[in-house]
Amino acid sequence: MIACVSTLASMETTPRESSVSLATLIAALPSEERAILTLHYVLGHSVDEIAATLSVEPRAVEVVLKVGKVRLATALGMS
Repeated sequence: MIACVSTLASMETTPRESSVSLATLIAALPSEERAILTLHYVLGHSVDEIAATLSVEPRAVEVVLKVGKVRLATALGMS
């Protein structure tokens, strides 16, 4: 997802600018949301792996991923 958002964001900015803005947006997320998005979209961990690592229910991870994805897309002007 992050690669997709970065690619779409680069349509209006240079690749470096979109990477910086995406990194800034991710850094501004609440720590748990940032961790879950990073574990899933950047490091490729499954929902079940993340849930076990963070001692939360898989459904909670799914909700955070959905909310985080919408939050990033909105911040990038994509929704």
